[in-house]
Amino acid sequence: MKYFGLLFLILICTSCSKEGQHDSTNVVGEWRWISSIGGIGGWTLTPKTEGFTKKLKFTDHDFLMFKNDTLIESTVYSLNEINDSTRGKFFLLKSSNGLQYELVLQQSKLELIESCYDCYVHFYER
Repeated sequence: MKYFGLLFLILICTSCSKEGQHDSTNVVGEWRWISSIGGIGGWTLTPKTEGFTKKLKFTDHDFLMFKNDTLIESTVYSLNEINDSTRGKFFLLKSSNGLQYELVLQQSKLELIESCYDCYVHFYER
């Protein structure tokens, strides 16, 4: 009976998921630009209004940005998970070129938030 209890306890402990751990593969892949909102006037920008497309590609370590399928930025990045009591969970994306963004992942949607006042929030889909 003692062994049954120990086996049961081991089974319970190993079947628990580990929330709070970030797996960067959630962001890995290609993301298509849908819109951006911001600026001092709260403008909305889209591929149609701007006349170009944008795409992000994340690998395990690299962050690539494309405009009309032309590479315009390539940098190494890191993600740090932030749990804020008022804003909830988001990630701080730091790139090797000094840029910093807040990143919110919701299934197949990504929000890339510039870290400055009157800046833009960029919306992407897989």
